[in-house]
Amino acid sequence: MATTGDRIAQPKVRSFRFYKWSAITFLFLLGVINFADKTIIGFAAVPLMKDLGLSHEQFGLVGSAFFWLFSISALVISRLSDRFRTKTLLAGMASVWSVMQFVTVFVSALPQLVATRVILGAAEGPAYSLSMHATAKWLPQSQRGFGFSLVTIGSALGPALAAPIILYFIFNFGWRSAFILLGVVGAIWVAAWLKFSKESPESIGMESPEGATPAGREKKSIAWRHLMPAIFSRDFILVALSGFTSYWGLAMLIVWVPSYLEEVRHITHAQAQVYESLPWLAGAIASLVICAFADHVFRRTQSSRKSRVYIMGFVGIISAVCWYLFVAVPGTGMAVVFLVLASALGSPGYPLGNAIVSDMVLPEHRGTMLGVLLAVATSAGLIAPAVSGSLIQSGATMSAGYMHAFALMAGINLVTTVLFLIGVRPPKPGSMPKYAEKMAAQGV
Repeated sequence: MATTGDRIAQPKVRSFRFYKWSAITFLFLLGVINFADKTIIGFAAVPLMKDLGLSHEQFGLVGSAFFWLFSISALVISRLSDRFRTKTLLAGMASVWSVMQFVTVFVSALPQLVATRVILGAAEGPAYSLSMHATAKWLPQSQRGFGFSLVTIGSALGPALAAPIILYFIFNFGWRSAFILLGVVGAIWVAAWLKFSKESPESIGMESPEGATPAGREKKSIAWRHLMPAIFSRDFILVALSGFTSYWGLAMLIVWVPSYLEEVRHITHAQAQVYESLPWLAGAIASLVICAFADHVFRRTQSSRKSRVYIMGFVGIISAVCWYLFVAVPGTGMAVVFLVLASALGSPGYPLGNAIVSDMVLPEHRGTMLGVLLAVATSAGLIAPAVSGSLIQSGATMSAGYMHAFALMAGINLVTTVLFLIGVRPPKPGSMPKYAEKMAAQGV
C-alpha cells in the first residue's frame, strides 16, 4: 500500500520529468530558430549580393560583422547567468533576434546590413552557453552528453528544417520575405517560453540532480582572478582552441558553403533545397548518436577522457580531412558526400566540449566558464568569413579561391584537434577541481 509520502512524491516526480523535458524541448527549438537566423544570410547570399551590389569581399565583411560583438556578449551575459535567471536572459535575447529579422527587411545598403548583423550577433552570442547551462540544471553528469546533444541538434536541424522553406520564400517571394518569416517564428517562441517554462528543479520544489549547492554560493559573485587558474589551465585552453577551429568550420558552413555550391558546383535551385539541408541534418543525427554512445562509455568507465576526449578527437580528425576533400574532389556528388561527412563528424564536438568543461568546474561557476568557452570558440567567426572572402576574391579563379579558403580551415582544424586529443585530461568524477581547491584554501 502506498504511503501518504509516496502519494505526495509521485506528482512531484511527474512534475519534474514534465518540466525537464519541457525545458529541453524549448531549448531545442531555440537552437532551431537561432541557427535559422544565422544561416539565412548564407542561403540568401547570391540574390542579396546582386540586389545590394556587394562583392565577395564585402559579403565576407557582412559574415564577419555578425561576430564582432558575438564573443564579448557571450562572455558578459554568461557571466550574469551565474547570478540571474537564464529564463529571463534567454527571453530577452530571443526578442532582439526577432526584431532584427524585421529590421533587415528594410536594409538597402552595406552599412545598414552590417549594423543588423552586428546587433543580431550580440543578441545571439550567449544563446548556446546559456542553453547548456539551463540544460545542466536538470541533468546529472552521466546524462549531459546526450542531453546537451539534444539541445545542440536544434542548431543543426534549424538550417536543415529551415533551408527548404527559406529557399522557397527566397526564390518565390524575394530574400526579404524569409526574414519576415523568421521574425514571426521567434516572437512566438518568446511568448511560449515565458508562459510555460521553469527555471530549475528548485523552482518546482525539487532538489537539483547535481545535489544541493552550499548555501549562499549559488548567487555569490566570484572574482575573475579566482577563475583564472581554470581558464588558463592546459585542459581548458585545448578545449577552447578545438572549439575555435570547429567554429571556423561552422562559420564557413553558414556563410560560404551555399555560395560555393551555387557558384562553383553550379547546383540548381531544386538541388540547393536538398544539398544545403543535408549537412545540418547529418550533423543532428551524428551528434545525437555519438553523444549517446559517449555517455554510455562514461557510465562504464567513469572517465571523461575515455568517453568524451577520445571520441571527440577521433571524429574531429576525420571531419577535418573531409572538409579538404569537399573542395578537392572533382564530382559534385562526391563533394556533397564529403560535405555531409565533415559536418556530421564535426557536430558532436560542440556538446562534448561543453560536457568536458562542465566536468571541470563547480556548478556555480559553470555559466561563466561555458561563456568563456563560447567566447573563445566563436571568435573564429570574426576571422573566418572575412579571411575566406579575401582568399576567394584573390584566387586566380573562383574555384581556386574557394579551395584556398577551405584548405586553410581544414589544416587549422586538423592541427588543433590532434593537440586536443593528446593533451586534454579532465578530472575524475567527484574530485574537486584544482582551482576550487585553491579557492577553498584561500577561504573563498
